[in-house]
Amino acid sequence: MSRQKTVTAEYLASMSGLTLEEQAVLFALIAQSDDEGRGLAHPEVIRENNPQLAANMSACDIAIVQESFLEGNWKPYVEYHVGGIAYYVLADYKQFCTRNHPAPSKLPAPPAELLPVLPQPVPSRGRPPKDESAKGAAKSHVKRKPAPAPAKKLAAPKHPESTYQEFRSIFNEVLGPHVGKANDITPNAHRNIDLSIDAGYSTQDFRRACEIGVKSDWYCNRQQGKRNASNLEITCAPATIKGLLSGRFGGM
Repeated sequence: MSRQKTVTAEYLASMSGLTLEEQAVLFALIAQSDDEGRGLAHPEVIRENNPQLAANMSACDIAIVQESFLEGNWKPYVEYHVGGIAYYVLADYKQFCTRNHPAPSKLPAPPAELLPVLPQPVPSRGRPPKDESAKGAAKSHVKRKPAPAPAKKLAAPKHPESTYQEFRSIFNEVLGPHVGKANDITPNAHRNIDLSIDAGYSTQDFRRACEIGVKSDWYCNRQQGKRNASNLEITCAPATIKGLLSGRFGGM
């Protein structure tokens, strides 16, 4: 992999319309990608490879941003699976990022059918930077964090307590023996269960996601290098359920 990467000013301008979290994750994806724009799409891997991102965002936060990219109007990369492992390839990478001493990718190539439809960067998105200090300005923006967000975590539960206990019971039965059982249901777990139900996930979907998680060495902390243990709070989040069901964490 090349030791230095330079992103064009046009591409930086296209990122100005993204949220602060989206900018941070996209910078991390660019930084960890190889010289053909490929990388591992697992949110824990992305977090571990970027200390600054790890200091401000959890793996669940990163997974939520990844979903916003894959479902949004502007898709800076596409995701694909090979052998049950999720990879990504950045759109038009060699056009917006110059590298010194590039080397061939050691990661599997995306399926041929994805190549004709790979999304392209859209330089007209957002406001273009006025000068070369735009990159520095983007970094300073990432440091600012919106204050109101934590208040949402304290919202009152929306469903009967038996509903939350059923999620906890499924987690303890299926994943508990592998990652540790949940003794109680935290406010964040209540909130994530509400969000998952609102997203259309049932307790049956949650059970199936947990069963997939059991088969994933990474999700069950059996793979070296994983720092954050999987728990009820993380597992019941809609982005995690979707990631498990789609095979993003392996175990399929």
